[in-house]
Amino acid sequence: MRQLAESPSLPAEAGRRLRALLDEDEATVDANAADRPAPARAARMQKVCAALHDMVRTRLVLIGVDDLQHVDATSLQYLLYLSGRSRSTRLMTVFTETLHYQQGVPTYRTEFLRQPHFQRMRLHCLDRRATAELLTPAPAEAALDHYFSVTGGNPLLVRALREDHLLTPGSPAQPEPADPVAGEAFAHAVLTCVDRSGPAAAKVADGLAILGGASTIDALSRLWELPPAEAARGVRRCAPPVWSTTCRSATRRRAPKCWTP
Repeated sequence: MRQLAESPSLPAEAGRRLRALLDEDEATVDANAADRPAPARAARMQKVCAALHDMVRTRLVLIGVDDLQHVDATSLQYLLYLSGRSRSTRLMTVFTETLHYQQGVPTYRTEFLRQPHFQRMRLHCLDRRATAELLTPAPAEAALDHYFSVTGGNPLLVRALREDHLLTPGSPAQPEPADPVAGEAFAHAVLTCVDRSGPAAAKVADGLAILGGASTIDALSRLWELPPAEAARGVRRCAPPVWSTTCRSATRRRAPKCWTP
């Protein structure tokens, strides 16, 4: 909530009101009331909600929160309160989260699901055409095929692979090689994707690198002593199917540190 109050896009008066309310809230915080707001906090939450509702009378307002699973308990209370009392206003809230992160207080998901206008959207990877639009300047068709094959359309991997390729000595002045050059940026992007996909995906990723073409759900299950269902979920979480079968070989060859068990 502090980031919202400090946002430069807020009108000066609205920002001042929000900061004053949050300052008052922080000064009287009750460490034992993390899960349920005390009456004093509930009154301040109502005032914060009123301040934002005053603002949406003259404009559309969008509040975006990335990585909701890391939001502090106080901000989560405010966001839930605001979401439940803004149904007929021109205020929209958009939250993103990592589905496989073990949230300490997972009940917030249930609270959001109870909202009549709540809609869950799962983001998927880009198709080949969208992958081409992400790459600037546009690569040759053969190079695009390799970008899409290696990354599966994952935007983070596409950008990282492009960054590594452009940093390769001599590549700007020469035709792009058939095989995009994966390096440090790509290695870090792969690790980020695996880390955000959950512990099962991390084990599966190592297993894919170790087993290579012999990778099967049964083999991964036996390698890491995982139930077959969990190994299958790990494969799905780790990456799109095309990336699971192709990226592991490219990564082991170009950036083997990604797959250090």
